[in-house]
Amino acid sequence: MKNQQILVESKTARQQMIQKISVLDMLGKPVPVLTKDGRSTIKQIAEFYEVHLDAIVSILRRNKDEFSVDGITVISAKEYKKLDIIDCQVDSLKLPRNSITLLPKQAILRIGMLLTESKLATKLRDTLVKGEQEMTYKQKTRAIREAEKWEAQREAGKMVRKSFADTIELYIPESPNKKWKYKQFTDLIYKNLFGQVAKELRLSRGASDNDSLRDGFSVDELNAVGRAETFVSGLIMSGDSYDTIKTKIKFVNFWAKPAKTA
Repeated sequence: MKNQQILVESKTARQQMIQKISVLDMLGKPVPVLTKDGRSTIKQIAEFYEVHLDAIVSILRRNKDEFSVDGITVISAKEYKKLDIIDCQVDSLKLPRNSITLLPKQAILRIGMLLTESKLATKLRDTLVKGEQEMTYKQKTRAIREAEKWEAQREAGKMVRKSFADTIELYIPESPNKKWKYKQFTDLIYKNLFGQVAKELRLSRGASDNDSLRDGFSVDELNAVGRAETFVSGLIMSGDSYDTIKTKIKFVNFWAKPAKTA
């Protein structure tokens, strides 16, 4: 990476850097946080980067899809009262009238890679690039391969998912409840793999209803979901009922990699 401008221009370059959250601690200025789990408000981050509030809001809106995997949450005034707020912040913050947006460190780092009118954001990008230039050839190659591996698996997973949805449409008998079958089988798969249905998984991972939940899955998680959907598709085509599939799926380890054939 020759200069820090590529971080502003390239989503792929930003994604390669998104795990380097520790860089936020190298800027000579502490990141202001609201909650004890390290989340901040948009106002706090605007003050941190020394830009107008609208600059942060604009970046979040323009790059909504990119920020969807960062764990940003929007909470109501009622939920705000239940937050575990850092003691020193309690007296200085007013109760929001409607809602408040909370940004985890990953989102704060991504904002810094996109902001062009902030000296601190420029420093952040320079620090990231300097660290990247100091990486060994082996480390760079590994990082690129991991990013490419995730992208390839995500695209493969989309094809499996479409086939899964088509199987449900073609093989499940027509009924008033058929429109819910895809959600029902997806929840069954998620419950088997993660111990949570889709709604619970969104809450635990900080994903909103508009986010693509699978964009936040690891390569191994995407692989496991794909194997489970393929398995369930086969059972549906064989005429198995939901209850039968629910029983059979318990005995399969979708996390295990298939054995290589000679």
